[in-house]
Amino acid sequence: MAEAMQDTGELFFCGLNMQLQVPGYASRVITTLLGARDGQYLALHDNGANGGGLERLRLRPGDPLVVRFFHEGVAYGFRSYVRQLLREPEPMVFIAYPEETQSFALRQTPRVNCRLPARVRVGDDGEESTALVLDVSEHGCRVALPIAPAVDENETLHISLALPEETEPLVRFSADVRRRSEEEGRQVLGLSADLSQTFQRLGAYFPSD
Repeated sequence: MAEAMQDTGELFFCGLNMQLQVPGYASRVITTLLGARDGQYLALHDNGANGGGLERLRLRPGDPLVVRFFHEGVAYGFRSYVRQLLREPEPMVFIAYPEETQSFALRQTPRVNCRLPARVRVGDDGEESTALVLDVSEHGCRVALPIAPAVDENETLHISLALPEETEPLVRFSADVRRRSEEEGRQVLGLSADLSQTFQRLGAYFPSD
């Protein structure tokens, strides 16, 4: 269920990942916020490993957009439109600055229950360890790890897992730790990440609630 409309003043910061979608089309592209001018625009950069995400949307000035992002464990969304596009030196898009965004509590989103083996690395230099993905939603997942070493909240995890009966390469994503608890001799982490595509693929194999 949606919460109250939120002011945008403290939500937009450089490095924030934002998902763009043209209404009526399934394609979604993850971009990174490079800068913003209050009341005028947000400047977004294609953050795909090989680029090409913005080009796939085939945007033009004036095109409407649905924008989604996560901040401190809450999912936000707003409607905007394309103000300008740049292709050189790198693909960028300038979109209209929203006056307000709609927020949603992540706990209220559907969740796929699963038990998928995974490999997890803490930060950029940490050692990789085994883990178990317990459930997945469009906005994050829960992961069980050995009790030590303890993982702190706000750490970034890099996760690799294979989906059932898939021949494609491993699913790889980074996620921020929002919650930590200890259960049955292990630590269980609540992670925040954009997992919409993984959630949809898992729906064919596992029940959701």
